[in-house]
This record gives sequence, structure tokens and C-alpha cells, in this order.
Amino acid sequence: LDAMGRPSNLVVVGHGELESELRHHVAVAGLTDRVVMIGGVDRPEAWIARADLFVLAS
Repeated sequence: LDAMGRPSNLVVVGHGELESELRHHVAVAGLTDRVVMIGGVDRPEAWIARADLFVLAS
């Protein structure tokens, strides 16, 4: 997206068994300024409503 002139950020809502591994990959890729991991929240629908794109991974 950056190459297309559309800078973006990623917000990861929720937590799981691969959270620490994902944090590691984000750090290694140098993306800690672009990826925010907020963990579990009581009202994820508020975050979903603010998103331009929503991906549900299970």
C-alpha cells in the first residue's frame, strides 16, 4: 500500500497462543511503528466499526 501512495497501519485486536510469535515477527520486520497490538477488549465491535478493512482469522 505504501508503494501505491496509501500509507497504512495495522491494529490487531484480540489475543491468542501465537501472540508472542506475532509480536516477534513484527519487531524483526521493523514494523513496530505501524502495527499496534491492543490485546483483548470488551467491545471489539467499536474497533471493527472504525476499520477500513476487517479480517477475521481463527
